[in-house]
Amino acid sequence: MGTRAAPVMPAPKPGYLPLLSRFPRLLGFGMAAMLFCNFGQTFFISLFNGPMAAALSISQAELGRLYGGATLISGLSLIWLGTLVDRVATPAFTVVVCVVAGVAATLIAAATTPWVLGAGLLLMRITGQGLLSQTAVVTMSRRFTTDRGKALGLATLGLSLGEALLPLVAVALLGVVGWRGAWALVAAAFLIVAPPLLHWLARGDGQAGVFLRLDVDATGEVAGNDVAWTRRQVVVDPRFYLVLAWYLAPPFFLTGAFFYQGVLASEQGWRLATLASGFTAYAIAHVVGSIAVGPMVDHSGGRRLLWMFPAGLGLGFLLLPASDGVAVVWVYLALAGLTTGVSGPVVNATWSELYGTCHLGAIRALISALMVLATACAPVVFGWFIEAGVHLVTALGAGGLYLLIGSLVLWVAGRRLSRVPELA
Repeated sequence: MGTRAAPVMPAPKPGYLPLLSRFPRLLGFGMAAMLFCNFGQTFFISLFNGPMAAALSISQAELGRLYGGATLISGLSLIWLGTLVDRVATPAFTVVVCVVAGVAATLIAAATTPWVLGAGLLLMRITGQGLLSQTAVVTMSRRFTTDRGKALGLATLGLSLGEALLPLVAVALLGVVGWRGAWALVAAAFLIVAPPLLHWLARGDGQAGVFLRLDVDATGEVAGNDVAWTRRQVVVDPRFYLVLAWYLAPPFFLTGAFFYQGVLASEQGWRLATLASGFTAYAIAHVVGSIAVGPMVDHSGGRRLLWMFPAGLGLGFLLLPASDGVAVVWVYLALAGLTTGVSGPVVNATWSELYGTCHLGAIRALISALMVLATACAPVVFGWFIEAGVHLVTALGAGGLYLLIGSLVLWVAGRRLSRVPELA
């Protein structure tokens, strides 16, 4: 395969509006792909748990095991499937992913046995939750260099928009067309709307979006000036594990806190409705965090800002054993949303800075699989603590201390991480 120079993106401009006006389609692809990936997220699928279990005559626990198995298999499969982002042109790859997601939604809508439902959930987790978000993040990281932080922040808005609107849409559809009708509409969205829309957006704006992947020549050199760490080289780099140790911690602890939010409410003396109301603060802070940190990443680099993302959640968790006031609900969830919003642009930019973007799909596929495994373990681990008589707020407070220690470690290490390292 011959070399092909990657188009050079223009110098950064201040703010988001100039960037959006210059590359509306390419940035729109990131936001739209992240919006569609919400259909494969736990918060959306779980809204249909009750009617699905009743229709198939299985218990909620059996449905949970079915979903857990599908999630685990999907996470492991992403180790290989996620590398396809590096080898297949983005417009074509996205169309295939959307079609498979449409098939998954069709299987869910038509399921009459747990096995058919399980197959649908597995394909939806692989495509909707996994590959669409993978493609969006890799594309934004690869196509934008000087404006990478802002591009990643804008893409995250699609995820936040889905988190805010889709639960309301799902509840309304349940009342009008039922759970099967709702998933039939999801299938129609993936099969009719998403493929042409995402294909058109993925082709980008003029020359900047013609090729949404980098090519490597016969000697292994990357076209352009990008460094090219392979996944095999990354897994023996100590810096990878330094960042990973705290990157996986927030989703692990948050999954435990959210899964046992009823226990948390009981220990703190809160009504469950009060705790649920705090997710408004979570959604707002998520958006604010991702948008605010984007220009900071472009100015300073992701590696220098690594300390920021564990700090917010660490402080939020430490508030729980310190006070049971109702105001703590909003503060804790706002800090959690801030961590979620900041972590995406900061850490994804860091992977690109340290290891380049040529094999970024393969590298992120491994990271995504590890994150799935971490979140799958969280309910089990926290369940052991609760059964052993350890209060959930105590366990979360210990997690907050761990996160604050991580913030300090990353603050020191972030200034020593090399931006363009030599190959191992």
